[in-house]
Amino acid sequence: MWAIAFSPLWLFVALQLAGWFVRLPGLAALPLVVAAAGLVVLLGAAEWDRRLLIARGAVRTASVLWMLLTPLGYLVARRHALRGMEGRRSIPLAVLVVLLVGILAVVGFLAVAITGGLGLLIPIGAGLLG
Repeated sequence: MWAIAFSPLWLFVALQLAGWFVRLPGLAALPLVVAAAGLVVLLGAAEWDRRLLIARGAVRTASVLWMLLTPLGYLVARRHALRGMEGRRSIPLAVLVVLLVGILAVVGFLAVAITGGLGLLIPIGAGLLG
């Protein structure tokens, strides 16, 4: 479950590292391979989480197929399936959301810092104002 909750962080880092190696000969498809491997890891983590919940006595669990809608979709379905059970069902979902917002904020900040703001992204005279 924690591999799923922290997936924005480890997938972001893995894809950034793969992006560094794209320029090397024969490694152009590395980001696709890393993304596919990340999906396999997430599907495996969801299945492992489902089996662990069943072993702990959960009657209903989220389907592994929810992972195809992203980890957010799976954790929302997991929280919904576990309603009525005691425990902190929302913490993995909250961790995921905080990481997603944090990564988006950092990427947005870096995009603005590198480009000098939107002024460099929008050409002058692009006809946006009339």
